[in-house]
Parts: sequence; C-alpha cells; structure tokens
Amino acid sequence: MAATVAIAPSPVSAAILIEDIESAVAIPDNFSFKTELEADYSLVSQTGDLSSISVTAPARINFYALGSESGLENTFLFGALSHTEADYAYDPTRLIGSADFTSPGSFGGLVFMSDGGLPAVPGLSNFGIFLPVGFSGSSYLTDTLVFGYDDGGASDDDYDDFVILAQISPIPEAHTWALLVAGFGLVGWQMRRSRARGLSTAG
Repeated sequence: MAATVAIAPSPVSAAILIEDIESAVAIPDNFSFKTELEADYSLVSQTGDLSSISVTAPARINFYALGSESGLENTFLFGALSHTEADYAYDPTRLIGSADFTSPGSFGGLVFMSDGGLPAVPGLSNFGIFLPVGFSGSSYLTDTLVFGYDDGGASDDDYDDFVILAQISPIPEAHTWALLVAGFGLVGWQMRRSRARGLSTAG
C-alpha cells in the first residue's frame, strides 16, 4: 500500500523526509511546552519506529533551541555543532547553529548527550519527533522538523529535556550563483555608465 505523506505548511523545494512512521501518541500533558506547540503539533513519534530521515535536495539547515526542562546538563550535537542547554524557556528565535547539505542524503548524525542521563539518536525511543495536527500515514515531508530528547532522568517520556527545531532552506545551485554574480555585475556596470553620463553632461 502506498504511503500517505503529510505536507507541512509552505514546504520549500528542499525538504526533510521522514519515512516508515509506524506509530505516534498524543503529546504528553506533562510536556513543558505543550501550550506553545499544540496549535501546530499534536503527536509525537518515538524514533524507535523510524527507519529513515533524509534531505531531499541541497539545503541549509538552521537549528533553534526551542526550550529545555531538565535537572541535568544536556547537549545537542550535529556535525561540528555542539550546544549545551541552560534550562531554556520557550523561544523559537534562539538560533544555535546551522549545517549545509551539498547533496541529498541521510539526515543522520543527530545526537543528544547528557551529563547524567541516557544519550539519544534517531532510532532510540528517547528521541521523539513531533508531528503536525491532522497527521496520518507513514511518511512526513516538511521544511520545519521539531524533535525532542528525554534524558531518562525522571523516566517521564515527555521529550522536553531539550527540544530542537530544524528549519530548512534551499542552497542556490552553481548556475544560480553564476546568474546572481552576473546580475550584480550588470547592475554595477549600469551604475558606472549612468555616473559617467552624468559627469559628461555636467562638463
């Protein structure tokens, strides 16, 4: 049977694709940021049920620390990016870093670490992905991925010990950059030409 794909609002040409979602549950009532997220997200899937997270095209991904609630010191890592939370209040503008994908491929390498809890990566049950209101099916294509960490410190399965938003945007391809550079060059040439004409007229 073909998979149903839920599309997040305003997807861009590059997107994050999550496949083989087998089950999801309502966001727990004890999730600290439920009030802020519940207008857009209603479910959370433990990624023990996920087999694939990938990027569909070259893209830049900006990572935001939405919030954190833990008595432990938790760190999010992705490639060269490493950021330790400080019991953050909810803030969707807290940019902590970015990463560029030069080609489509696996969105692997996401890691949560803790000074006193259990680590988490996609594929472990303490790594949760939040799914949009009305989601149904087995796949999810999105330009904004929200995922959370349960460090196991309180064994509450609420995924709010560190919550990250990944915002994806396209990276211009080589020919696009060439067109942009050519366009800037043309604008500069026209400005110089206009200036020269003005000086000639004034003389």
